[in-house]
Amino acid sequence: MLRSLVGSEMCIRDRYHQNLARLCASLRDQLVHVYANMYLTPPRSQAVGTHTDDQDVIILQIAGTKLWTLYESPVTLPYTHEMVGKTGPHRAVTDQMREKVVEEVELQAGDLLYLPRGMMHEARTGDGNLSLHLTLTCPSHDFTWAKFGANAIGQLLMQQEGELRHMVKPETALGSGEASEQEAAILAQIVEAVKGLSLSKAQEAFRSKMGSHNGPQDHAAHNEQMSAPLPRQIRPSSQLRMRRGMLMGFDDGDRTNPLCKLVIKNNGRTLEQAVDRQHIFIYHAIASTKGDHFAVEELPGDGYSQICVCKLLLRQEVLEIFEQGASGGGKGKAAIMSSIPEDAHAEEDDDGELLYSG
Repeated sequence: MLRSLVGSEMCIRDRYHQNLARLCASLRDQLVHVYANMYLTPPRSQAVGTHTDDQDVIILQIAGTKLWTLYESPVTLPYTHEMVGKTGPHRAVTDQMREKVVEEVELQAGDLLYLPRGMMHEARTGDGNLSLHLTLTCPSHDFTWAKFGANAIGQLLMQQEGELRHMVKPETALGSGEASEQEAAILAQIVEAVKGLSLSKAQEAFRSKMGSHNGPQDHAAHNEQMSAPLPRQIRPSSQLRMRRGMLMGFDDGDRTNPLCKLVIKNNGRTLEQAVDRQHIFIYHAIASTKGDHFAVEELPGDGYSQICVCKLLLRQEVLEIFEQGASGGGKGKAAIMSSIPEDAHAEEDDDGELLYSG
C-alpha cells in the first residue's frame, strides 16, 4: 500500500506487501513482533521533524542517500505518552535537546542503522538525491514487563463477574466524594483477583494479544495478490468509483496533529488509517461521490496529491478503476478494472473487502 506522509514522502507497509510481511514474520522468535515500512523520499525533503519513538528501529538504505542526525535520548526507554516531537506542543523538542547531538550519519545504499528506543533523531534528503529505505520496527514499549503485566491484569479483571462489571460512580472515580465501605470492598476484590495471576496466565494473555497483531501480517504473507501491481498506471484522466458498500469518515479530534484518522467501513468491518491532514479535502471529495464514477483530475488539490490518495484507496480496494471505451464495453461505457491480477477470478457483484480490520 502506498500512502503519502507530510513532506510528500511515500510509504509501503508490510500489511500490503507479501515479501515484507514474510520478513517480519521470520523475526518473531527473536523480537516478538516486527512491522515494516518502506519510504520513498524526494530530494530536499524532510517528512517528519525531530522526534523520539517508543520503539526500536532498524533502517536499511536501499537506494539513494539520506542524512540522519542523532541526539541523546531526552527520556530513557520512553512510553508512547513520553515521546517528544510527535505528541503535541506539551511534548515539543526544545533547544536544549537539539544541542545534544551524538552523531550525523549519511546512509548509502546497503548501509544499516539501528536506532534504540528513545533516541531522538531526524532525517532529510539532499539536493538532487532521492532516498528509498526500509524500516523494521519492534514496538518494544509494548513488550516491557510493565505492559506485559498490565495486559495480563487487565484481561484477568475483565474475566471477573459481579461488581467489577459495574460502572464506577463519577464522584468515586474523580475523588469528589467519600468512598463507601462497599466501594472499598470492591477495590479489595481487585487486589485479591490480581493475586491469582501467574506467569502462565500472563503468557496466555500475551499470546492472545499478539494474535490480533500478527493476523493481518500472516494474511499478507500467505496472499500472493498482496504484492501484485495495480493493473494500470493511474493517470489524471483515469476513471474511478468507490466500491459498493464502502463508507468513509474521519476522526479529526486533534487539529494540531499533522495526521488525522480516516475511517472506512464495509459490511461491519472497519479500517482506520492515519492520513496527511493536507489531503483530507481530497478524501472528503471522494466520499461525496457516493459510488458515482469520477476522473482523478476532477478531485481538488494538485495532481501528485490526487494520484497518491487514489493509489492508497485502490490498494485497499476501496476504489475501482474504470477505463472508458475498454474492449467489449462499447463507446462511452466504462469497464471495471479490479485491483487484483488479470488472471484472478472475481464476481461481478463483489462488494469488496477491506484488507484488514482495525
